[in-house]
Amino acid sequence: MNQYQQEYANRKKRILELIEQTIQYMKDIEKNETVSEEEKKEAAGHAEALSELKKNVENQLFSIVLIGEFSAGKSSFLNAMMGQKILPSWSDETTATVNFLRSKDRAPNGEAGIVYYKDGTTEKLDHLDSKTLKDYVSTQGKNGTGITKLVERVDLFLDNKFLKDGVMLVDSPGLNGVAEGLADITERQMEQSHASIFMFSSDHPGSKSDFQYLNELKGKCPRIFILLNKIDLIQDSENETPEEMVQKLKNKYHEFFPDEELPEIYPISARFALWARDPEHSDKQGNKSSEQLEKESRFGLFENRLWRYLTQGERTKDQMLLPVQKIAMQLKQEKKVNDGLIELLQKTTSPAEINDKKEKLEDAIHVLKKKESEQAKTINGDVRNAMDDLEKQLTHRLTQLGERMKNRADDYDSPDEVYAYAQDLPDQLRQNANRLGREFAGDLRKKMIEVAELYCTDQLREAYDSLKGIPGLTLQMEVPSISITEAVIGKNLEKINQELEAKEKEYERLYDEKDQTELSAAKARKKERQIESLKEELNQRRRDLRNYEINFNPREVQTNVETRHGFRDRRGIVGSIAQLLLGQKEYTEDVTVKDSTAHDEDVRTKEENIKEMKAGIKEVETQKNEIDTDFIDSDTLSIKAGQIDRRIRELEGNLQRYRENATKQLQEEADRANRKLRRDIGDYVDDTILILKRTMEEGLENQKENYISAVRALAVTTIHKELEEKQGRLNSLIAAMEASDKERDQKLQGAEGRNKILTDLLQKEAAIETELKQIKPDTIENKK
Repeated sequence: MNQYQQEYANRKKRILELIEQTIQYMKDIEKNETVSEEEKKEAAGHAEALSELKKNVENQLFSIVLIGEFSAGKSSFLNAMMGQKILPSWSDETTATVNFLRSKDRAPNGEAGIVYYKDGTTEKLDHLDSKTLKDYVSTQGKNGTGITKLVERVDLFLDNKFLKDGVMLVDSPGLNGVAEGLADITERQMEQSHASIFMFSSDHPGSKSDFQYLNELKGKCPRIFILLNKIDLIQDSENETPEEMVQKLKNKYHEFFPDEELPEIYPISARFALWARDPEHSDKQGNKSSEQLEKESRFGLFENRLWRYLTQGERTKDQMLLPVQKIAMQLKQEKKVNDGLIELLQKTTSPAEINDKKEKLEDAIHVLKKKESEQAKTINGDVRNAMDDLEKQLTHRLTQLGERMKNRADDYDSPDEVYAYAQDLPDQLRQNANRLGREFAGDLRKKMIEVAELYCTDQLREAYDSLKGIPGLTLQMEVPSISITEAVIGKNLEKINQELEAKEKEYERLYDEKDQTELSAAKARKKERQIESLKEELNQRRRDLRNYEINFNPREVQTNVETRHGFRDRRGIVGSIAQLLLGQKEYTEDVTVKDSTAHDEDVRTKEENIKEMKAGIKEVETQKNEIDTDFIDSDTLSIKAGQIDRRIRELEGNLQRYRENATKQLQEEADRANRKLRRDIGDYVDDTILILKRTMEEGLENQKENYISAVRALAVTTIHKELEEKQGRLNSLIAAMEASDKERDQKLQGAEGRNKILTDLLQKEAAIETELKQIKPDTIENKK
């Protein structure tokens, strides 16, 4: 183990010992008979949170909790960081449990997720998606069974760079959620986490309750990143940019925390980032590319800051420092309470002083009861005014919705498109109206909270607990079906198309006929050229034959005189006898010999050539005879093609005029049909918006008295709580003063003993904190 590892191990050991000693202190309070049951319960909660913190330090886990009011977009934010929709998210409250997003390699047996129930049992999840998780983590639960009330937490194991090295991202319930116990769950998680991300929402930025919760968070978690979500909802018509809204938030921050430096506030759109990164949301991108949505979301700017925090030394320092600071907060609060108790036990109060306080309390009770009576009238007016303002806003938004729906019909050109839009209009109106209804219900609750804050400023936390009893307004925006007759232009269009098709067919037929005629003329010209060529060739061959017959002369027969010697028979009787005796008679004679070899050869050659020439003539005659002469001559066909061409040009003019007239007629009919459809759409939208406004007005009217009663009861409860608090303080004082000296000494001795332990723990904490603060975080230079 090197020097740095040894130093880290020693610091970790001292921090764990400090946490263990603080836990033991809290457990001792639980067993102390001299403290109240409320103090014991509070100590038990602190001990539980510290035990979880101890586990994180032991396992080198680093927890970052996401904090914000419900519907601020926390789950959408985490979905965007993961690059896919895993956690369910709607415009109303959803998250009912604490969800831990952890690295995939932290899964005990490779599970996708584990559900931990309050009875100690677990359930493994084989895969993660928003539909599956909705059954376990949302307030809706599985088929409305309320199973989430049985769930303690859900661990989700994911492959993501932000979850490496023991980092946990924690999705907490909304701070002002109305479901029972959700605020307590969120507060416990604040105490257990190392760092936090606090989220404002652009649709209701920087409310008083936001800063009250932020102040509470600052007391539980020193490291806070601040986001402004839903910047995509900032309307251009409001002439406000995300930067201007961030500046307004900073101004409000300065009003609430005047002595602190202004923090960095990151404006983002989690929705745009999720649409850009999750392929399943590509249908929601509209005409924007993923790159454009990613850029407009500004999500990467905050991710870069978080990534630097996790990787460049700050996280490592905070991983040790923040647990120590959390312990310091707990110990200082405990010491403050303990000091107050010691001061009370050491102070001597006379009976006259006690009676004086009783009289003052009675006077205060009288004033508060009078205040209760006077507040009834102002509450009525404040609630009605607030609801009237919201009613005007919703009326205006419904009117704007109606105008948008009517104007959108102008985006379509053909009656068929306008008619299809009209058929889809009820669903669009229903979806938009229900969205407005949900937003209005949330705005109404927030408005009622703001009204209630006027009467319970000093007890805001208790006020929110009471405000859970305010009934929510659910506007089920029922949209009537649309009844619009489809434009009759279709029949006229069919007739025009039929006539136009007939004319176009005639046009095509003439073109085909012209092409065929020109082709036939070309073929005729080709045949004519062939015949003429063969005629010329035939005549030439015949001339050649005649000329050959006339002009060809064979060579003459050659005559030569030859002397011949030989023997021949003797003639006559005497000659016969002599031949018998003497043999044949020898003779010598001159003979004239004719040689016709060359002549005969020339004659044969002439005959062969004549024969060949006659065969050639016959072959040409055969070729000529084989050509079909039963065809129309090319001149006739060319004349016919010209006639067809004139008919085509004439038909082209008629067809063009017919098209223009038909187009004009169709356009006029389409315009008439569109005007009628748009009038019908306008009438339908106006009637529907009127129905929706009446629905809203009736819903508000039915709830006005309920809201007035709820806020009035809250104000009364607040006054009574103030009275109970004062009475309880006085009763504690009286009990302390009336206690025996021995009992008081025992309580004082116990308080002083606890103070000694607290002082010792605070000294240890201060030493560790000082040492940790002196450590300079290493930085990592990015290499390009």
